Amino acid sequence: MTDISNVILITAMDDGACAHSDHAHADLINDFLTRHYQGDRLNKVDHHGGGKKAMPLDMFIGAIDYLDRERLLEFYNQIPWDKPDRVQLMIQGRKDNGFTLYKPLCSEAKD
Repeated sequence: MTDISNVILITAMDDGACAHSDHAHADLINDFLTRHYQGDRLNKVDHHGGGKKAMPLDMFIGAIDYLDRERLLEFYNQIPWDKPDRVQLMIQGRKDNGFTLYKPLCSEAKD
């Protein structure tokens, strides 16, 4: 039996961009998931939005088996998001009726 959690991460465009990655802060989440959840990771999907305009954000989704929500949230809250007011993490566990929204604990943007 599996215990899948659906995960959606939305960030400002290129949050944490650096010489090595346009999505460095989301990459931190993926590194965490890869290490702790048998290579699972979130996939970038904002380019799949319909319409004539691009979505002005980065969106990542994934289905993670046996996710330790508290452990992920602890890690998520340690990331130095460039625009924390634009970051949203949503998780829906197998027994949840809907997604729960988590904002970073640090809500002030960096200068």
